[in-house]
Amino acid sequence: MLTDNFETHANRFLDVSLAPKDRLQLAQEIRESIEIVQTSEYGNFLQHFIRAFNTYLRGTSNEGSPYFVQPGDRFNTESPSYKTRSVLLEILNRVPTTEVLKPHAPDLLKLCMHLLDTDDEDNAVIALRIILDLHKTYRAQRPGGGPGPLEGDVQPFLDFVCKVYQNFPNTLKAAFDKPVAGQTRPTVRKSTESFKVVTECPLIVMFLFQLYDTYAQPNVQTLLPLMVKAINLRAPANARQQPANAALFVDFIASQVKTLSFLTYLLRGSADWVRPHKEIIPLSVVQLLVSCPHDSIAVRKELLVATRHILATDFREGFYQHVDIFLDEKLLVGTSRGAGDSLRPLAYSLLAEVVHHVRMMLSMQQLSKAVHLFSRNVHDASLPLTVQTTSIRLLMNLVEGIYHKHNQDQEKAVGAAGAVNPAAEASVKGRKLLVRILDTFVRKFGTLKEYTKKLSEAKTKDKLDDPGLLLEFMPFRSGSLSDIVIDINKEISDCKQLIKTLIVAVRTVVWSVSNVKGQSVPRGMQEHESLITAKLLRHSLKCFSIYSSNDAASTKEEKEILDLLAGIFTVLDERTFRDVFTLNLQVLFDHLLRKDTCIAVPQHFLSNQSVTKPFTDILLQFLVQRIRDLSSSDKHEGQVILNLFKTIFIGISTYPDNEHVLKQHVRQIVIACLKHAMQEKRATSYYLLLKTFFRSVSDRKFEHLQKEFIALLKNLLENLCKMLAAAQEDDTKELLVELCLTVPARLNFLLPHIPLLMKPLVQALNGSPEMVHLGLKKLENWVESLQPAFLDPLLQSVKDDLMPALYKQLQSGNNGFALAAIRILGKLGGRNRRLLRDQTQLEAREFGDDGLKLTVHLAKASGGTAPVKLPLDEAVKQALALMEKPNVDIYYKKQAVRLIKSTLGCLLPPLKIRPGGDADMKMAPTLEDDLKAAESGHAALVTAELANKRSLANQAVCRKVITALFLASSHPDLADEVDGLVDGVCRYFAVAIALCPPAEEGFPKPVHAEEVLLDVAIDALCQGEKPRGDKKPPMVYTLPPLQIFLDFLNSLAPTEELAKLPVFDNITRMLCHLCYQRPWWQKVAGCVGLQILIPRMPVSCLLSVELSVSRALVAIWRDSASDEVAITAEKAYATLAMVLHRCHGSTAKPMAVDRPPSVPAPAPAPAVAPAVAGAPAVPLAAYPAAVAAAAAEKEKEKEKKEESKDPEQIAFKEVVGHLSMELVGGHTTVRSNIQKLLGELAQLTGRDVADLLEPFRSSISQQIFKRRLTNFPVPVQIGHLDGLTYCLSLKPAFLAGEPNLVQFFQDALNVAEMEDQAIAGGRQPDGGVVAQFNLLRTHCVQLLRTAMASSEVSLSTNNQELRNQIILMFFKVITKGHHDAVIAAREGLAEVLQTQRGKAPFKDLLQSSLRPVLVNLADYRKLNVPLLEGLSRLLELLSSWFNVTLGEKLLDYLQKWAEPDKATPAGGQIKKASDEPKIPAAIIQLFHLLPPAPEKFMQKLAQLTIDLELKLPSVGDFSQVRSPYRAPLTKFLNRFPSEAL
Repeated sequence: MLTDNFETHANRFLDVSLAPKDRLQLAQEIRESIEIVQTSEYGNFLQHFIRAFNTYLRGTSNEGSPYFVQPGDRFNTESPSYKTRSVLLEILNRVPTTEVLKPHAPDLLKLCMHLLDTDDEDNAVIALRIILDLHKTYRAQRPGGGPGPLEGDVQPFLDFVCKVYQNFPNTLKAAFDKPVAGQTRPTVRKSTESFKVVTECPLIVMFLFQLYDTYAQPNVQTLLPLMVKAINLRAPANARQQPANAALFVDFIASQVKTLSFLTYLLRGSADWVRPHKEIIPLSVVQLLVSCPHDSIAVRKELLVATRHILATDFREGFYQHVDIFLDEKLLVGTSRGAGDSLRPLAYSLLAEVVHHVRMMLSMQQLSKAVHLFSRNVHDASLPLTVQTTSIRLLMNLVEGIYHKHNQDQEKAVGAAGAVNPAAEASVKGRKLLVRILDTFVRKFGTLKEYTKKLSEAKTKDKLDDPGLLLEFMPFRSGSLSDIVIDINKEISDCKQLIKTLIVAVRTVVWSVSNVKGQSVPRGMQEHESLITAKLLRHSLKCFSIYSSNDAASTKEEKEILDLLAGIFTVLDERTFRDVFTLNLQVLFDHLLRKDTCIAVPQHFLSNQSVTKPFTDILLQFLVQRIRDLSSSDKHEGQVILNLFKTIFIGISTYPDNEHVLKQHVRQIVIACLKHAMQEKRATSYYLLLKTFFRSVSDRKFEHLQKEFIALLKNLLENLCKMLAAAQEDDTKELLVELCLTVPARLNFLLPHIPLLMKPLVQALNGSPEMVHLGLKKLENWVESLQPAFLDPLLQSVKDDLMPALYKQLQSGNNGFALAAIRILGKLGGRNRRLLRDQTQLEAREFGDDGLKLTVHLAKASGGTAPVKLPLDEAVKQALALMEKPNVDIYYKKQAVRLIKSTLGCLLPPLKIRPGGDADMKMAPTLEDDLKAAESGHAALVTAELANKRSLANQAVCRKVITALFLASSHPDLADEVDGLVDGVCRYFAVAIALCPPAEEGFPKPVHAEEVLLDVAIDALCQGEKPRGDKKPPMVYTLPPLQIFLDFLNSLAPTEELAKLPVFDNITRMLCHLCYQRPWWQKVAGCVGLQILIPRMPVSCLLSVELSVSRALVAIWRDSASDEVAITAEKAYATLAMVLHRCHGSTAKPMAVDRPPSVPAPAPAPAVAPAVAGAPAVPLAAYPAAVAAAAAEKEKEKEKKEESKDPEQIAFKEVVGHLSMELVGGHTTVRSNIQKLLGELAQLTGRDVADLLEPFRSSISQQIFKRRLTNFPVPVQIGHLDGLTYCLSLKPAFLAGEPNLVQFFQDALNVAEMEDQAIAGGRQPDGGVVAQFNLLRTHCVQLLRTAMASSEVSLSTNNQELRNQIILMFFKVITKGHHDAVIAAREGLAEVLQTQRGKAPFKDLLQSSLRPVLVNLADYRKLNVPLLEGLSRLLELLSSWFNVTLGEKLLDYLQKWAEPDKATPAGGQIKKASDEPKIPAAIIQLFHLLPPAPEKFMQKLAQLTIDLELKLPSVGDFSQVRSPYRAPLTKFLNRFPSEAL
């Protein structure tokens, strides 16, 4: 070990007598103790050993030195002297370059310079590193400004470098030339003949030039030619193949690369010096790329870096002619396995720069090669995202070159005469390249959508060190799991940049593909290109999951990127745009539901002039079909639909040309909103849609849209006013008022409907400030524009509300409203005085005194106390109002509940139960005091009237108190405050009602009278069903108070005793009364209350009111408007079914049937229809059966007399009679529900429905047949037809033997064949009437179909002519009827075919029926879609009746449609050009129904379909992507799959 005695060791090291091995051992000991240089002994170490090392190292090459070593040993790596020199240089390289070393630095530098000239390459490399470290550390100048301590050795070093480069050719030759025979190649190379030394020199020279710039210019002029010559040298061709030369060859290439790096340094700062070698350097770089060994990754990497620096200068022009070499991935990156991770990002970035600069000069083959290479890089997940982004940028830059190259080739491809030459192939290839780039980008979006999803999940997990998370990202990174370092934030940032770059690139490609020149293809995309673009939208939208919705900056960035994405599609032509969004609008809508920011996409389209019109059309068609979803249970979906509609309306205001697009949907939007608003409980969204629509149309003068509203005005305003009258919430009322007053129609069209608008006008004047402004503006407009003779009567009708509303605005404090009110009154002039004739209404009290008082005793001055009574009715009223308000603090509500609880004991005195079971009520002290004392405290007579008023006052305040208790029990925050009180109050009233005697006549009713609780309990049911706004919480009871009360009541007494109480009749009367009320929620409350009552009500009591209940529930179906049926019908049906099951369930007895004398009882065998009314025809063979039937009739008559007093039978007969009267009524809901109820009754009683209806045959028959069918109104006709259809469809049929039945069938047949105008009496019907007529025809066809199928009617034997007419009508309806009527006619004709197939008379009938259809097929110009659809329906039933000739004729028609000069169809069947393709599509639709003949039709039909697709217009509803021909052709191909292949 080295000790502190450095001098002794140094002297021993220099001892001449010391053996070389011992000297080597001593040097190794010094190296092993090198840590001592980190101590304070470092100075002593340097003082002794630097001198010793210097002496020895110089002496080994000095022949006069005692340490001289012969060259053979000096360059022998195994000799001790060589190893000693290496150890000493290693020690010198490891000593710290601190201030302690500075005095010895010049000597050490000179020593190293000496070694560079005399030693071998390995030691010279160490010396070079020492030289570089010394210059780095001690580069400062002297304090006087003179040269630095080492500057004197700079030029000698540069001279050495020049010497090395001068000798470089000889070094190359000596390294790789074959040695002379008898000689061996030296294993150790001299420093002046070493590639390793050359490799180290450029870096030191560059550093010295930076430190000592004065040496740069003179030395560069010497070094530069030498270096350029050095990098241009090439090793012999066989140098790489010899394994012994492999390492040497790598050193040679490395030295050239290092030299090249130095030249790139000179290019950046002194390009003029290098410019003479501008052509040689790029060529040398290319040669180095070719020569560089594949496994020398570090060398190749440095070469790529140097090349990239050269590309940043104008020297890059030298690379242009060598692009093919750069495009060779093997030459650029190499084939080494380790090259992928380290070299590929750099290599592809370099290639991207090369190709970017030469993109406009590349041939199509080179472009194809570059596209292929970079398309792979885009999808290579092992590459960093930044490299993928660079590849995308390059592909985007290539698009321009491909586009121009394609257009140039296209121009060359077509000669002057239009002949195509061989250059056409290149032009087609250009378009294919563009499509390949587009497909690459779209597929990249497809992979990014999964990657962005993983990134989003990783960010939310916030566990970046989770091994599972690393495994998730393994497919996107190469290397082992331990080497992966993932920075999620950086990954997200890089991914966002990639997405942005990709979107910008796709826009360029899409524009190029859409606008590239073609020989026969018009501007736009072909089918497969459109499908690729359609995928783009589907994939790209999913990538936006990477953006966070919680970060404002991220949201802003996301909207910007979404705008860029939308901009891609704005460059498409209209046909392609329609193709893309017809396929993907549902996808876009789904993303709108997930991310609100995606609304930026449709907003961009609607604000872009080039696509706003087609997108408005597509979006409107999509949204109109989803108007019903506005009230979806998913509120967000409804909000998205509403926002899209608003965006459309805003776009129409910006671009008036869209008015014609919206015009087609005005009627559908308005009718759909009204229809669904009437049927849904939550209709606010529909009102908001209409509000936005009306405002958009009214704000600007859209004449075409306003004309569409003229035909809708009457129904629109009537329905709006109707809904306004039924509305309960203030917000809903305000919306409806605004809709009424903002209907977009001119005043001259509104004149007939202004009476409807008067009440909404008054409500507006009493509403919110916005409504007041609207109402004043509308009223002032009317006063200015309308004649007094017209307006004054209208104002007079609302004078009681109008004038107070105007005066209210005068006093409102709003100057604008006050001035407007004054202007209106001034414009009315003296006429406004006519509206002031009525007296002012004063507020009156219902009762003369309060029902609840608090007595307070105050001390008198003279002594004693004086009682003072404080009324509490108003306090209770205010407490109840406070509890009903939604936005009141819960603290105040709890205080109100405490007040209510404190009054309860004063109102409900205790009950005294007598031993006999009766209860007597002790009168409340407050009530007795009120009845016996006057204001002065003296007794006074109390009249019966005063007592009655006081009692009513007590009942009134008791109702308020109980109402407040029920309200508190339904509130989640107040329920604990009244826990048990609701049950206690209900129990109290149940005991009082069940056990207390009724009040005597002439005396006031007590406070516990049953109507007090029943009024409040039933009102609670109504409030529970009443629609409440979002501000008011719903009223939710654990159990309805009425149910609690009835349960207590049933527990107090047996059923027989309870049946004697009038309470059940009173409850039933009150609930039935609700069923007749106008608001639907009161009807529903009545049903709910009856469902509570029926199971708890004695059957005897229920039987006595069964008819009343049935009438009330049927009235719900009859009186409910169309908007309420969906809500009330089901409740009413369930309630009435419960009544029938409770009354006539398993305990019901069979009922004797009352039959008219002329009607026989049904026998088990099929009855024969009587020939004469009233005279049943009984065959002789059936005489015993007739006798048995007569005996059974007598027995039933006897049973009927015995049971005539049975209450159940009486109630049953009354209910069935009432239901049977409604069976043929004019209300659809009533009829359908009664039909179902009759079926349930039949099951309950075990009898047929016809048997149940038999007692009422005459009344039903009288209703139907008392007049001819057409003499009734249309709704009544529909009711009679539907009812009779039901009766005839029963088993056995009911009313089948009526004498007027055939005449009724004839009337129904005539109606079914009538035109709309004939039914309307010669007038032109509107849309609603036409729908009613279609329904009438449908019921006629259904009746006739039922009659044809009924064996009891038996038209085939009794009336063959009528039967044939019905069959002809079936044919006529099938070919051109309404949808529902077509279905009925088709089923009827199918039944006829099933029973009559093969009969000769039927064949003649069919042929005569088909003749009109075949006549219409004679001329292809007379074809239309309804006719062809009708023929399709006939073919489904009668395909065997047609032959192959029909198919041949249809093919001829298709051929004519495919001709370029096809004549315009005659007769005006085609309304617009976009409907024209529907006719050939309907023709193709027929082929899969024709008799099998695939060999005749297959080839020609397929070819005609292709020809027809080529003729589709470039703009319209159809294209090759949206072809109307493929679906019908597919049906034909699927029918004959083997022939189709």
